[in-house]
Parts: sequence; structure tokens; C-alpha cells
Amino acid sequence: MEVSDKLVLPKAKALPLLGSIFEFAPNPIGFLGKNFSALGENFTFYIGPRKLVATSDPFVFEHVLQLNHRNYSKDFAMHQLSLALGRGLLTNEGESWWKQRRLAQPAFYKKRLDALFEVMFNISNEYIKGLKARNSKQPTFIDKEMMALTSDIAIITLLGTEKTDELIYMQQKFVDVQEHLIKRIRNPFFAPFSHLDGSHNQFNKIMETFDKIIYRIIDEKKKSVPGNDLITMLLEAKDADTGEGMSDKQLRDELITIYVAGHETSGYTLAWAFYAIGKNPEVYAKVKAEVNSVFSKGFQGMDTLKELVYTRQIIDETLRLYPTAYLLSRLIKENDRVNGVALPEGHVVLLSTLYLHRNKKYWQNPEVFNPERFGENGEKEAIKKAYYPFGGGPRMCIGNHFALMETTLVLGMMMYHFDFTLVEDQKIDFQPLVTLKPRYGIQTHLRESKN
Repeated sequence: MEVSDKLVLPKAKALPLLGSIFEFAPNPIGFLGKNFSALGENFTFYIGPRKLVATSDPFVFEHVLQLNHRNYSKDFAMHQLSLALGRGLLTNEGESWWKQRRLAQPAFYKKRLDALFEVMFNISNEYIKGLKARNSKQPTFIDKEMMALTSDIAIITLLGTEKTDELIYMQQKFVDVQEHLIKRIRNPFFAPFSHLDGSHNQFNKIMETFDKIIYRIIDEKKKSVPGNDLITMLLEAKDADTGEGMSDKQLRDELITIYVAGHETSGYTLAWAFYAIGKNPEVYAKVKAEVNSVFSKGFQGMDTLKELVYTRQIIDETLRLYPTAYLLSRLIKENDRVNGVALPEGHVVLLSTLYLHRNKKYWQNPEVFNPERFGENGEKEAIKKAYYPFGGGPRMCIGNHFALMETTLVLGMMMYHFDFTLVEDQKIDFQPLVTLKPRYGIQTHLRESKN
């Protein structure tokens, strides 16, 4: 298919040879926002030799992720992430990905995950007890607390082990890993330089330590009694055609992706939810009323989750306004077009989830935090067309149900056990690494509730 001249997209301003590297690399969210405002939902730009199409257009999202997904493959960014995550479901592709997805899928069936719900509750309850015991008059960085809690949940429910200093090390060092990989992704000139300044060698040493930790967990799990956790489910998974299970390398790649990337997205979603609730008193009052009603009856298993209706709407709205997967990318294999938009072969299409979720064509007052959008009389058409918090199509995040269960329960429990206000005049900004991190953290005054 040839790309018609009539479909050529507007171009962002660029420097000769370098393109938009000095604007995009340090601040991709600001760069994309400025150009979406000036050029529309779709535009092209380049960074050195790399040519890109940026979009906040739901028709392009649907086409790339669902309708014609076979024409789009993992791009340079995913190849860089694979240096850390290997060939897990996030970074793998082709026939190998299909086999891996088929093997892993049963472990993520809703009924199997529902069995972990009480475990999530017990872990959260113990963490909250500890947080009450050490809480002081000093501000609490709620992002750090939520990252620690979701890490505890991941360690037990996913890895089936106990928290150790090694796993805490993995959580802390993954920020360094991300920063290194993001530099390689956004700046085509950094990769060769990273081999000269020693930063890539340091990255490799961290990954060697990660591998030792994960392989030791796999070995110990093979020798132990099977448990109610995802690593057991993955160890038991067999290919329907060949009867083969996962190799240790496949297990390593899935586990490191699930533990490090999985708990991080949940932790930051919860942190952004606290920020949004703290900025909106009417939301605060309404969620307080709900959690007081639900948890005052005691823990009722999955019925508790079903009753946290407004709490879940807060999570959904948080994922709209502050999507942790804020940017998706695909390599265009052959010339394509959709809705008057040219998608040229060899370009990378950047799917801006953050700006799709703030697109005024589809959302009412998109900058306003309004959980009611996801209620009975909410914005159903926008949700259907312009909401991709977990991606879409066959590659939609396999852990989406787990993440929604976890974040809804944890937010509900925290709101029941604590009152809070945001620290005034703190600077809140995005740090867009692999996930959307609050750059300076989010500080709260946390007080034990009277419940």
C-alpha cells in the first residue's frame, strides 16, 4: 500500500539531523502535549535517524492495537526493555509470544486470582497495622508506602516467598535500571556512549544480581510444596499441544516482569489516587462514606470488593487521568492508513495514552478528576472508544484483573483506616520512566481514622 501525499501528517519543528531530541528526550509528556495542541491528534517527528508518528486519536489506537495489529510489532523501545525483562509477555512477540501467552493465561484466570483476594487483604491488614505503629507527625510519602505495600503483595501472591533484603534491593534498584534504559530509548546517541562511560556495565551487574535472586526463588519453589501463588501456577502450566512447561529462562522473564513492573504500576496508581482524592474534597467525602459502610461489617471476601463500587470508580478515573502505562509504541511493518491518517512503513507509532485519556473530543472536562464518569450514568461512549489503561487487543495486559482487584482493595482499606490531607505547596510533577512516577513523591499528613 502506498501512502498518499494527501494523508501526510503535520510535522513538529526539528533541528537538522538531530530532530526533536532536545525537546523530547528530557520531557516527552510536555513535548507531546505542546504538539498535540498545535498540530492536532496526529503528527510526525524524528529523533536522529528514528522517524515517529505520535497519536492521541482513538481510531488509530483501535486500528494499531486491535483491527490490524499484525502489521505492528515491538519497536526499539521494547528491545531495550528486553535487556532487563528478557522475552516475557511484555517484550516478546510473534509465535514465541503466542505460545508463552497460551501457557501463562490459565494462571491469570479470574477464578484463580479471586482465590488470592483474601491473601491480599491479610497482607494489607498487616502492613496497615505496621504503618499505624510507626506513623508520626512528619509527612508521609504515600508513593513510597504504596510501593512497599504492593511489593509485599507481589512477593507473597506472585513469587510465593517471604520478603528479603534482596527483593527490597530489586525494588529500589529498578528505578536505576529504568533510568538507564529510558536514556537508551529516547536518545539514539546514548547507547554507544553508555558502553564507554561504564553505565551499561553497571546496568549489567545489577541485572546479574537480579537473575541470581529470581533463579534462586525458582529453584526453591520447585523443591517446596505447591502453594496458592502465581509462580506455582506458572510452574504447573503445560502447553496443550506439546505438554511442555516453561523453561527456567521463560519463568525468569515472566517473574521479573510480573514482580518489578507489575507491583510498580499498582503502587503508583494508588499514589496518584491519593493525590487526586486529596485535591477533591467531594470525592474524599464520598469514598469515606462508602468504605466506612463496607468495612464496618468486617471482611466479606469477594463481596467486599463488589461493594467498593465508588472506590473502583476512583481507580478507573485515576488510570484515565494518570495512566501508569502513559505511552505505548509499535513499529509499522507496512504502509497503512486509518481515518485519513498515514502510517508509513518503518516509522514507530507512539500511542499517547495520557493524551488520549484527556482528549476533549471524547471526554467532558477531561482535566477534571470525576469518578462519576465510570458510574451508571457515566461517559460510556468515551470509555468504549478512548480508554486504554491496560493497552488493547490480543496484547492487553494479562494482569489487569489482578491489578484492579489489588488497587481497589488497598485504596478502600487505606481510606477506612486513615484520614489524610496533602502537604500544602509541594511540587507535583511527572517523571515518565517506564511507568508514570511522581518525580518528587507525594507527601501526605496521615492520621489514624477514628473507625
